[in-house]
Parts: sequence; C-alpha cells; structure tokens
Amino acid sequence: MTTARSTLWLALAIGVLMLYPYPVSMLVAGGGTSSAHAIAGHLCILQADLMLLLAGFVMALGSRMLGDLALGDPLVDRVAAVAVLLAVQDLPLTALAIVVPEHEGYAYRLTITHLLTVVVVLVMTVRMRRAPRPYRSPLLVGLLLGLVTLAPQLLLVAVGGPTFLDVRMPADLVVLFVSTALVLGLAVQLISSDLPLWAAWRLSGAVLALYAGRVWATVTEASQPPPVTVVAIVFFSALLATTVIGLLRRALAEVDGRLAVLVHRTADAEATVQHDREVAHEVRAAVAGVVAGAQLLANDQVSPGPRKTALLRMIETEAARLNRSLSAESPGTPSEVDVDAVIEPLVVAHEARGHVVCWNRTGHRTIGHPDAVAEVLSILLSNADRHARGAGTTIVVTRRDGMVEIRVADQGPGLDPVARAHLFEWGARGSTSQGEGIGLQRAHRVMLEEGGTLTLASSDELSGTTFVLRLPCAAVRTERPLRDEGQPPEPHVQAPASVRPDLSRAAAARGVAS
Repeated sequence: MTTARSTLWLALAIGVLMLYPYPVSMLVAGGGTSSAHAIAGHLCILQADLMLLLAGFVMALGSRMLGDLALGDPLVDRVAAVAVLLAVQDLPLTALAIVVPEHEGYAYRLTITHLLTVVVVLVMTVRMRRAPRPYRSPLLVGLLLGLVTLAPQLLLVAVGGPTFLDVRMPADLVVLFVSTALVLGLAVQLISSDLPLWAAWRLSGAVLALYAGRVWATVTEASQPPPVTVVAIVFFSALLATTVIGLLRRALAEVDGRLAVLVHRTADAEATVQHDREVAHEVRAAVAGVVAGAQLLANDQVSPGPRKTALLRMIETEAARLNRSLSAESPGTPSEVDVDAVIEPLVVAHEARGHVVCWNRTGHRTIGHPDAVAEVLSILLSNADRHARGAGTTIVVTRRDGMVEIRVADQGPGLDPVARAHLFEWGARGSTSQGEGIGLQRAHRVMLEEGGTLTLASSDELSGTTFVLRLPCAAVRTERPLRDEGQPPEPHVQAPASVRPDLSRAAAARGVAS
C-alpha cells in the first residue's frame, strides 16, 4: 500500500511537470497563440513518448537482472514490451506533427490503424493469467511490434489515403466501437492478471485515460492537440513509468528477502559444518586414548591391579563422554564438578598413548559441566602432545580468588609468535603446525560458555607453553587440605615400570589423534 500511494503521488507530480510547455508558451507568446499552444501540446506528447521508451528500457533491464537470478516475471516483460511498442509507434508521428503541421492529427487522433495496435496489445496481455515464459528481449519485441503498427500509419501518410476516423461514417463508427470494446477488454485483462492489484488498476486506468483522450480529439475533429488529450497522454506515460518503478521496487524487495533467507541458510550450514568439524576434532583425540588403552588391555601388557583398573575406568568414562558429545541432548544445568574425576581419565588415556602427564590430586571442585571441562583439557593435552615433540606435560590445579585455576604446561619449543595474536580464532595456527586451527578456538568458546576463561600464560622462558583455565570454585567438600597459590605441588608418583605402557607399541595408536 505504501508503494502504491507513493508512486501515485509521484505520477501526479511528474505529470504536472511535463505540462510545463503550456505556461512557457503563454509567457513567450504574450498570452499564447494557436500555433504556440499546438507546439506546446506536441512537446508534451513528445516528452510522454520519450518517458514511455525510458520506462520500457528500465523495466526490461530490471527484468533481465531478475531473470539472471531466476526471478524474472513474464508480466513485467510484457508491460515493458507494450511501453516500447507505444513509444516506437508514436514518436515518429509526433515528430512528423512538429515538422509538418498538416499531418499533426496523427499524434493525437485515432486512425483505422490504431485498431491493429489495440489488437496487438490485447493479444500480448490476454494470457497474463497463465504467466507464460518471459521474453528473451522485451525491448526487441516492443521495437518490432511498434514498427509493425507504425508502418500502416506511415503508409497512409505517404499515399494520402483515409486519415482519421469519422464518427459520421458508419464504417468508421463500427471501427470505433470495436476498438472501444477491445480497450475495455484490455483493461479487464490487466485487472484480472497476476500483477499486484494496485499496479493492475493503475495500468488499466492509464490505458482508459489514453484512449478516452484520443477519442475526444477524434470526435471533436480537433485540428490542434486538445489540452484534455494532451493531459491524458501525459498522465498515461507518467502512470506507466511510476508503476514500472513500483514493480521494480517490489521485485527488488523480493530479491532482498530471498537473499536474506539464503544468507541465513548459508550461515546455518556453515555453523553446522563448523560444529561438526569441532566435534570430529574432539572425537579423534578421545578415540585415540580409548584405542590405545584397549590395545594395552587386549595384548595383556598391563598386569591386574590399580593400573588396569584405571585403564578400564578410563575406557568406560571416555566412551560415555563420546556418546554424550555425539548426541543432540542438552548438557543440562551446571553442577559441581570434581576436577580430579575429570582429569584422571584424560591423564590415563594420554599415558596409554605414550604421552607422560605429571599430575596429582588436589580435591578441588568447580561449577560447570564435567564434559565441557573434560573437552577443554583434552584439547590442551592433545595440543601439548602434538606440538611439544615428546616433551612432558604438567597439570597443576590451584585455587585463587574464588576460582579454580588449572595450568597445563609443556616443555616444547613454544608458540609461533605470529600465531599468538590470533591464537583463539577459527583456523589460526603456526607456520609449522600440522593442526587444523580448530581445538583452541573451540576450547576458548566452551570456557566462556561455562562462565570461565582460557588464557595463554605470559612467560619469559624461551621454550614451553602454559595455558591457564579458570572456573568458579564450588563449596569445599574434602577431608584433605586443598592446595592454594604459593604451596608447591606434590611430586607426581609415576606407576612402576611393570605396569607403564610400552611406548613403542602405544605409538601406533597416536596416529588416530592426528
């Protein structure tokens, strides 16, 4: 409705402006003369014809653009072709009227050849309801049809044959009635077409106004362009041009809407792919530990005892975590997390793969989701194993300012200085890294979702990397004293050699995590 109202006011404004030759002729001719009014009328008609041609060109161009997006509208193509047809038919006759005044009636009065024009336009619009295939070139179609309807009129001028319709002649009166019936049928076809209702009424009203103006000039046998006819022609072109603008705005709005939907779907697809890659990244690391532990148990490399019990518990814990990460279930509300219970299966899994991790229990508890904390620590340990080139890794858990702080440190070559600035961005990795640049980005985001932080500890050392994971501290529920900042960690007691994994055999399982 806003588009219809705005284009209507625009059409009225354009129509008024296009009538400026009349006041100009009155000023120049000192009140106006018959010849000055005739020239002013012809100039107005010439402007109207040029506007029709421009409207047809703009509509055809817009339709071509929309057609490239598979959004072409056959109705828009037909209206564009009709506009070009009328412009091509009338422009030469209007120019002829200005140059040769004795032939000026062809610019505004009806002839028998206009019956052909009405028939052609009606045929072009009669099947709009079926929305046929758009024209390949509305401009070319309009140009050819305009020349076809123009040729008989130029032939009449050249041979001096019958000129304008004479309502006193029975034959001409029949032609006039037939033309009127066809024009009314054309208006009905426009209203019943698939065009927006406001555009259909606008176009049908413009056609009726144009035809009524020419009928008036014909019935009165005007020797000069009657102002009523000129106004009808001018407002016809203004209405058609502004309707073109409204239709294009409507089409472009539809394009914007479809593009917005496509952009939204693309973003959803990219987010889904990114999430799947993140899950696959974590699954590969977790599966590597499960496979390594299973191989040790299957090959009887671990004697019955605490170590074997720890391996069995690790396989069960990690398998359950993998199953939950692959399901679509909600993680639920945050709860108390036993940090030791989260770290222990990860340490056992990495030691089964040949990655020595020094860690001791502290009894700290935090608030969050156990699987989320386990995933972040798994990512950090996997990175340390991959990039530290066989160097050991240390996990130290302390409490500071109401936060549980987990430090994961390795003794590797350290981070690439170039990668530090984009460490937690998707795809960021060092120049020598073989990773995908996925793990740290996901770990950082998961920690933010858990209400914690993941940062890179600043260090003046030439080698080694330390990541610091902080989470809110839960209420203390332990009988042993908790380690606060400033207390040295207890030395890690490694398992006896008889129960530690054979690193040469476990190395085969490490390829699963790469």
